Amino acid sequence: MVEIAKVLREPLPNGLLLIPSGVELARKVDDAAQKYREYVAASRNLPGVIKWTRESKPPEVFMSLLSNDLKGITGRWLDQEVAVLTQIAFGDPDFDKEQVFWVRRRVKRSKAAGKSTR
Repeated sequence: MVEIAKVLREPLPNGLLLIPSGVELARKVDDAAQKYREYVAASRNLPGVIKWTRESKPPEVFMSLLSNDLKGITGRWLDQEVAVLTQIAFGDPDFDKEQVFWVRRRVKRSKAAGKSTR
């Protein structure tokens, strides 16, 4: 995409653009390239919600997002309920409310500190 945008911006030897609206089109290609880079990024930060990387464990991501969603709906942390829903979602009875608490606490700390502890 970067190469395409470069071609669209550069004038031909006679000074004309390959496409009259090439500069505008190149800007749109640059925007699309940026969106694509964000989509495939190795990590994603949602300030105050979660820091996600390729090394993130799916159950932890699930617990964090679900905890925040339920807190937004009910106004309370529902660690036991999140643990049960995580057990159901992942078919693993080993999740408990203490794990949910610690996953949530790391995210909460990163919000206050301004950077993630993960």
